[in-house]
Amino acid sequence: MSPLLYMLAAQAIFTVLAPQRDRWGTVGVGGLTIAGLLFGIGASVEPILWEIFNPAMFDLFKALIEAALIIVPLVMMIFGVREWAGRSRDK
Repeated sequence: MSPLLYMLAAQAIFTVLAPQRDRWGTVGVGGLTIAGLLFGIGASVEPILWEIFNPAMFDLFKALIEAALIIVPLVMMIFGVREWAGRSRDK
């Protein structure tokens, strides 16, 4: 269920770039937005998802973790789109 190391390294680089107000900052925000989309989709198609939310084997703690693994990246994507739009309006 963990993302690959190069994906985490790219996310770390985008996170360092995002606060800047130049072109590199826009690249950082765009990268985090795309990463949020990919991580959210990746978590929602995991085979373990159906096992965790199976009523016969339901575990609340695991279900909360899996729900967060889907919701948090998608929220990251939403805020990235908002920031991206704000930066293009400011130019």
